[in-house]
Amino acid sequence: TDRLLGTGGVGRIIFLTENDDIRSNLGCVNGSSIPITIDIAVYNAAGTLLETRRMNLPPWSNKQINQILGAFAPIDGYVDVSSATPGAAFTCYGSVLDNETSDPTTIPPQ
Repeated sequence: TDRLLGTGGVGRIIFLTENDDIRSNLGCVNGSSIPITIDIAVYNAAGTLLETRRMNLPPWSNKQINQILGAFAPIDGYVDVSSATPGAAFTCYGSVLDNETSDPTTIPPQ
């Protein structure tokens, strides 16, 4: 649990890309026994905020948003994740996949 983010903590998922060759997904895992809400801020590589989203996670669950940057392609960017839920304990990760082979690379939070 020492690697989980708590209430108010921010994780950054870097090196996300969306283009004809590569796609990026965002996955989050709730490491607690309570439902939590994850706030997601999507940025381009220059640091401009593109959109905010929310992900609701039941206790001990995980969800993934496929092609998190898809609406902005072609683009390089990153995502910040946080939760204001009291007692939150979570982690998120990026996965960058080759569109031809679907070979993935996992990007842990910074």
